[in-house]
Amino acid sequence: MRGNCDANVDIKSSDFPISDGLDIYITHGNEYSYDKDSKFNRKGILIYGHEHIPLIRIKNEMIYVNTGSISLPRNDIATYAIYENKKNNYIWY
Repeated sequence: MRGNCDANVDIKSSDFPISDGLDIYITHGNEYSYDKDSKFNRKGILIYGHEHIPLIRIKNEMIYVNTGSISLPRNDIATYAIYENKKNNYIWY
């Protein structure tokens, strides 16, 4: 996933079936997110982190996952997400 400090030559998003028969899209989150879902009209899972606030929500047959942040959380709780066997889990520490 491309971050704010990564160069333009880094991968910005992935658009391919990845596991469990689901389409999983990974992007930074500045263009596509739960709040910007009208720009991303697909089905599957969208993983992003731009806002540094953890979130898992379902809307219009899309699962939105904001991983939060380990180093710079905006809610003072360091988080990251794990996807395994069609389950999204957050880890807080």
